[in-house]
Amino acid sequence: MRRLILFALLSAGLSLSVPVTAQQPPETAAQGGLRSTTLTGREVQFPGGDRIGWVEELILSPDGQVQFVVVALTASAELTAVPWAAVRFPADAGPAVLALDRQRLTEAPTFSREELIEPGPDGWQAEARNFYGIDRKETATGMPDFRQLDTDGDGQISPTEMGVFELPGVDIDARFEAADQDGDGMLDRSEFAAFREGLADAPGE
Repeated sequence: MRRLILFALLSAGLSLSVPVTAQQPPETAAQGGLRSTTLTGREVQFPGGDRIGWVEELILSPDGQVQFVVVALTASAELTAVPWAAVRFPADAGPAVLALDRQRLTEAPTFSREELIEPGPDGWQAEARNFYGIDRKETATGMPDFRQLDTDGDGQISPTEMGVFELPGVDIDARFEAADQDGDGMLDRSEFAAFREGLADAPGE
């Protein structure tokens, strides 16, 4: 199993790829989390079971939040980085599930292993952040932004898409329902903004 690589050059604003134990995968937080060594090398699939590839690395932002999961694509010799919030890791050693539209994954930027090891300031990380709409700055809650969670690109957040995010001590489902002002079972941008602002005001329950 591959070991995580340490990217130096923090002064250049780059992210880190290091062993992750403090931040738990959304799907397993209630069970106490998983060690990073149990995640790298794990198969990655679409919800229907079709294989995408395997986990190559976990990428941390400078403040220690997991930002990307680097996936080695089965169909090519290339890598792609997908948002941490879009990947579900089951509690057992089963395949990780990517909650991302197939077409969007096809359009996502790819890069080589050489670029992974020696990233430039305007390299694959900048491309991935731009593609998925990820800001360099993390919010106080670590909450993914709207475009990260809207994996099917329909302009709304569904309970399934929100389900990849978990905040210890907070009932996300109840807050989702409260933020759904029109009662359609989805959050539009304005409802999501209120939902996110509420989390920042009340980090625990």
